[in-house]
Amino acid sequence: MKTIKIILLLFCIILGINAKAQTVGYTYKALAAEGCNMKYSVAKQDTIYSIVATVRSDRMNFLTKPTMKIRTFTGKYLELRGTVIGNGSQSAGVISGNIVIPITEISSTAQFRITPQQFEILNEGVAKNSFFYDSYES
Repeated sequence: MKTIKIILLLFCIILGINAKAQTVGYTYKALAAEGCNMKYSVAKQDTIYSIVATVRSDRMNFLTKPTMKIRTFTGKYLELRGTVIGNGSQSAGVISGNIVIPITEISSTAQFRITPQQFEILNEGVAKNSFFYDSYES
């Protein structure tokens, strides 16, 4: 039993050495009524590049097959299709006088695969990006 644990430990260490990933993050807080907060990260694992986008809001969630559209300053368009990798929510309350006001924050994370050639297009600068969300009434 002890030798199996040692072999599994060595196997996990070898796998950990081969997995190389980099992440860079950026957060943008829009001045919207629902207090939408976007966070973008770029991740590279081996030769696969991904843009990971997380939205925190009181009513927005990514669709099951999300789409991100990006327009550069030179007028080129990119359309990236992704997958949802996580959904969650947090609830809290604010006390105002004798009343407790419930506050719920929804968090949804999606991963969009991107090629190195598409990354080169992003060097021209991002003028606008759009996502397609599900919207839930609280």
